[in-house]
Amino acid sequence: MALDFGGARAQFDNMKGGVVIEARDGAKIVQFTVDQRALADLEGITSTSPGALVSIYRSNMARIHKLAAVMYAAGEMDPKLGFHITSDRLNGVKRKG
Repeated sequence: MALDFGGARAQFDNMKGGVVIEARDGAKIVQFTVDQRALADLEGITSTSPGALVSIYRSNMARIHKLAAVMYAAGEMDPKLGFHITSDRLNGVKRKG
């Protein structure tokens, strides 16, 4: 079954270091965290407020949802972080540290 992002809420989670979104796979809820650095890199900025990060996510939802669906279908879940979308996946930018 394809992921359904309809009605998904996005909120910044300081503990996870990014914007957390939810999707549904049937009855199963799947969480993704879009790394704050990945979102900042989308806009070419270095730091943003939580509200600005959510706004950047909303402006780029289609791209992020498409990548999330690919990662989910491929089972690319980090054992510790879950589905974590980083800048190298979203933007092709590898960062040190």
